Amino acid sequence: MNHPEQDHPAQLSEHELAELLETRQKYQAFIEGTNVGTWEWNVQTGETRFNERWAEILGYRLEELEPISIETWLSLAHPDDLQKSNNALQACFTGEAEFYDVECRMRHKDGHWVWVLDRGKIFSRGDDGQPLMMYGTHLDISEQKNREEQLRKSEQAFSNNFHHAGIGMAIVATNGLWLQVNHKLCQILGYAENELLNLTFQDITLEEDLEKDLSLFKQVISGQRDNYQIEKRYRHKDGHIVYALLSVAVVRKQDGSVENFISQILDISDLRLAQGQISDLLYKAEKQNQLLRDTQVKLEAANVSLLEQSVTDPLTALGNRRVLNTVLERELHRTRRAEDGKLSVIILDVDFFKSYNDSFGHPEGDRALKMLADILKRECRAYDVVTRFGGEEFAILLPDTDRVTALEVAERLRSAVELADWPNRALTISLGSCSWLTGMQGDELIRFADEALYEAKRHGRNCCMKWLPPDSQVSDTVASAS
Repeated sequence: MNHPEQDHPAQLSEHELAELLETRQKYQAFIEGTNVGTWEWNVQTGETRFNERWAEILGYRLEELEPISIETWLSLAHPDDLQKSNNALQACFTGEAEFYDVECRMRHKDGHWVWVLDRGKIFSRGDDGQPLMMYGTHLDISEQKNREEQLRKSEQAFSNNFHHAGIGMAIVATNGLWLQVNHKLCQILGYAENELLNLTFQDITLEEDLEKDLSLFKQVISGQRDNYQIEKRYRHKDGHIVYALLSVAVVRKQDGSVENFISQILDISDLRLAQGQISDLLYKAEKQNQLLRDTQVKLEAANVSLLEQSVTDPLTALGNRRVLNTVLERELHRTRRAEDGKLSVIILDVDFFKSYNDSFGHPEGDRALKMLADILKRECRAYDVVTRFGGEEFAILLPDTDRVTALEVAERLRSAVELADWPNRALTISLGSCSWLTGMQGDELIRFADEALYEAKRHGRNCCMKWLPPDSQVSDTVASAS
């Protein structure tokens, strides 16, 4: 491409040269301010130019990529994205699209993939209409992609919980129209999904209960409250009354206005029927009220019990896998924020436990597992999280614990179990540990500790192994049976 300011500098006045310099300075400031990489590509010759930021996004210095050509880009692009990129380029070449605009992955110097928004435009064509020069930018959008993935997982989790919940659930518009309903709600009210989606909650609410419901509904819309819970009655499709406990929460837009409502509907018809039958036997209202209060207490106690059961292993009274996952995510967040964050996981397994069960019976096996749980709790710190991972496998989360200390803990546990006074025959355990490294996710901590456990089993059991990065030269063996 010809540049008149280069070919005919004598034609430019001093003022024009100053304006040209100012324009270039503004362009450079814009590029640096937006923190984007830039590229120039001669489509016909393959000659390519990148700026320093283009290389920096991928962990390189610009001189490390030399000699630079279009092959440099092709060698760093993800193979699965090449066809998408080529299609977008062809659309520009043919004039079907004015801009080249593609989200693609590029290989970082350390091996991971970086998401970039690759944008460009053809700025000159030959006399035959073929593209000559393209200019464009690379913008690192990896964080945005990670947020999108987390949002996708969150939405998927909500969708699964919504559709498979054991209570009725619905998303409701501000005018009361059912926008989404789950199968349980259809079952409670007797309508098919398409029938409910053509109704509002006002259409099937008993008239005597509607005023109170609408009053609370309007308070949420006006911003006086964000949720409410009431008992109300619906009219079933076949005409009978459904007693329900309704919980409503609001979803607001960024400006504070209402997007929609999430409603949870628990069918308490059987409970109300029972209450009615009991009330017929009572002579005074106070007795009836007391019964209702007792029922409420029982419901609350049942909820507490269900919550405890959902996070507690019934045999050992230790936390279960759900507890481990929850605490692990919390500790990972804290560890990442700390200047010198330390976090370790130990996974252990009872050696030859099937043989123990076969020899002495499952009741004795259960007795041994409970005894092992007591040993683990006794040997660990108060803030360590000891959980039963499943079967005869246990997992221990060690906050503020580095690799060396985690190994010492594992050996202490192994020794305590080996020296314990077991009722039928001696039992031993094999242990694997993994300590957090920057960038490591929770599932990787668990998986690597599990790999170390299986390595301990391959080394003869009754020993401790630690997971190390593949390039580490330190021995994996920590302690073994004497």
